[in-house]
Amino acid sequence: MDALPEGGGPKDLPDNLRPKSGFPNKYARLWWDRPSTTITRNLGTPSSSRCVHPHVSRGLTTREGARVQSFPDRFKFSGSRTDRNLQIGNAVPCLLSVALAKQVSHALG
Repeated sequence: MDALPEGGGPKDLPDNLRPKSGFPNKYARLWWDRPSTTITRNLGTPSSSRCVHPHVSRGLTTREGARVQSFPDRFKFSGSRTDRNLQIGNAVPCLLSVALAKQVSHALG
């Protein structure tokens, strides 16, 4: 992960560091100033999706995943870390829900 540039993935690594199999978005770093890719329940597992922190060589924490999904920091999730990550990964981003509700309300006039 240390060798990954911001927004980089396996194709940006030297041949000797590239994963030999799997999806092209595994072990991929997020961008600091661009929208995130889809956040899944595996948000802390770099081997399963693009979820490496933009600047630190680790997967996202549960709270960072919640922030990407636009949950306020005061929002409390319940259960184990796996349970909380599943709740975050299954969620529609809060700000997207607000924008959709405004549009529906406007359309219904």
